[in-house]
Amino acid sequence: EGTEVFLDCLRNTAFPEGELDRARNEVIGEIRNQKTSWGRILYRRLAEAHFGTHPYALDPAGREEVVTRLNAEALRAFHRKHLRADRLVVGAFGTIEEEEILALLSEALGGLPAGGDPPAPPAPPPPPATGPITETYGFQQAALGWAYPGVALGSDDRHAIAVIDAI
Repeated sequence: EGTEVFLDCLRNTAFPEGELDRARNEVIGEIRNQKTSWGRILYRRLAEAHFGTHPYALDPAGREEVVTRLNAEALRAFHRKHLRADRLVVGAFGTIEEEEILALLSEALGGLPAGGDPPAPPAPPPPPATGPITETYGFQQAALGWAYPGVALGSDDRHAIAVIDAI
């Protein structure tokens, strides 16, 4: 039954205004709270310095002025444009057979449109900025952070980076 509810929500997304208002207010509250969290401020400044104008530098919570403007029709239009059968990945685990879930998904999602141009991937990030970034806020704490380029997943150096990251 849970799978059917999930698939119905995926196919028939409504974005009711009351629910949208509640979710929008939660996100705006999160964005505002970040402005008083020295840890979040540090993280944001490091991301901006390290990734510059690349999308990796964007705040995952979004910007208040953009979230404020979101409405149900804009979300439905995004949903219609981007939900494509050939771009959808569904994960399943538990006591279910592969054939059973594939049949269920095929029946439930078979009517989704396919094709269309996928969004272009972003260009690689620019080389990171180097040197210190110093900012003063009205906090009683001090925070220190650093950012450095990572390594490829298959690199032998990934274990050393994981240890450094844990320190």
